[in-house]
Parts: sequence; structure tokens; C-alpha cells
Amino acid sequence: MAKSKEISTEVVVQPNLNDFMRNVYGDENRYEQILLNFISNALKFTSDKGKVTINLSGSILTDKKDPKVLKTRKLLQKSG
Repeated sequence: MAKSKEISTEVVVQPNLNDFMRNVYGDENRYEQILLNFISNALKFTSDKGKVTINLSGSILTDKKDPKVLKTRKLLQKSG
């Protein structure tokens, strides 16, 4: 789809993502499905000759009640 609409794509993986992902537990297939859905929608709704940038980053945020709480930030930036 990106090629036919002449959409440029960029994937940015922040250096801290690998360390963060070691602490994420869940269904790998579902995470992949969510990511692919974001990408598909970005391409689908970006105008011809636009640009889609995917920025993946992770951070561990502590909660005073439960220090093992993990929160994920995955940013999908779309411009076009």
C-alpha cells in the first residue's frame, strides 16, 4: 500500500526499547497484531505522497503502591 500511494516510511526504535521489552509480559501475537493494525491504519489514512513515521520507545514507570507496574509508550506519528 505504501508503495502504490508513494508514501515514505520511517521506523525509529529508541535505544531503551530492548531493555524495556525484557520486562513486558503478554501475548506476543496480540502485541504484533496491535502494531500491525496501527501501521495499516496509518498507511490507509495517509494521503498520497505523505509520510508515516513509527517511533517505538519504552519506559518503566513506578507506582508507589506497586513498584512492578509497567507502562508502555508506543508513539505512532503520522504526517501527510
